Amino acid sequence: MTTTTASLVVTDLAANRGGRAVFSGLHFTAAPGTLTRVSGPNGAGKTTLLRILAGLTSPLMGRIDWQGRPRVFIGHGQGMNDSLDVIDNLRFAAHLAGTPATDDALRQALARLGVANLVRRRFGSLSQGQKRRSALARLFVAPTEAAWLLDEPFVALDVATQALLARLIDERVGAGGLVLFTSHQEVDFAGATLQEVRL
Repeated sequence: MTTTTASLVVTDLAANRGGRAVFSGLHFTAAPGTLTRVSGPNGAGKTTLLRILAGLTSPLMGRIDWQGRPRVFIGHGQGMNDSLDVIDNLRFAAHLAGTPATDDALRQALARLGVANLVRRRFGSLSQGQKRRSALARLFVAPTEAAWLLDEPFVALDVATQALLARLIDERVGAGGLVLFTSHQEVDFAGATLQEVRL
């Protein structure tokens, strides 16, 4: 069963950062059930592109057409409050996403990333890998139709957790979800067909 109707068409997109052009003339499409890797050297504008697609910053020119509005963006910053415990962070993320969840649902989201045991730990006290996994649990409290925009999601994860996240992305795409990500790491996806957008 398809969980999302999200699709994306990018036409003649250009962006700058700090007054410097980072890319221009970018065209691509991403249909439901599509896994797209945005690749390119450091400074090519990969993070800038994902932030534009998430609506966090504006392009210099071009057009972005989303079918299905909800999007969840997880960037280099975890988007979590160091002073709150993990479950309170996740509860706040669910509220912002318009999908308030029970404590049981929040624990299940954390369990998907293998960090259900951290629910009452203060986020700031966690290791980098624990922080990353806890932040990625936000994917499972977002609206079910949301497109996933993931900037270097495999950073700070051990090999087993990288494989787990790849499986979760495979599942999402297999159910009709749309996922765009950046990564300098080579990760195997068992089921999803990977398309590349090169900057």
